[in-house]
Amino acid sequence: YLNQCLASVRHQIYNDFDLFLVDEGSTDNTLEIFQSFKDANPNIPIYILQNSSPLGLQRVANTVLSRTKAKYIIRLDADDIFTDSALLSMVSVAERLSNSDTAFITGDYLLSDPMGSIIGYQSHYSDFLDQTVFSREAPHGACSLISVRLLKSVGGYSHEFNAQDGWDLWLKISVAVYINI
Repeated sequence: YLNQCLASVRHQIYNDFDLFLVDEGSTDNTLEIFQSFKDANPNIPIYILQNSSPLGLQRVANTVLSRTKAKYIIRLDADDIFTDSALLSMVSVAERLSNSDTAFITGDYLLSDPMGSIIGYQSHYSDFLDQTVFSREAPHGACSLISVRLLKSVGGYSHEFNAQDGWDLWLKISVAVYINI
């Protein structure tokens, strides 16, 4: 899925971003794919980070968080694919908010099988409103646009979790916005 993921980033209508590509101790050709993508896209600021052994999702995300100079951050996993207008849509919503420093924007997403056929649809907005769905379906931290300032103010990604970070992010950010950091 990595090539599809990278192609979806390359085809963004909104193109004012830096891209951090992280190899978590892979034993396949991930680094070659990263380098080839970087060489083929000289107009995109691309930073390749290589870990000889896996550090874990949250530690890697915090490494990127500490290095970025951007206003927003999005964690995109290798099996995630953006529509061409994904970044434009999310940044536009964040910038329209009265206080964009508290932005946490997540979009709806389509579920597909390995062949690329659409097999489902997930709406974060309806999940948030429907507590029965919200209670059984953890929100995703991936593919969500988050204010760097806000994420740093709540301590970044929590290291005590070794997998899905959605609940942790949603709860920490909800509390931070509620108390008006």
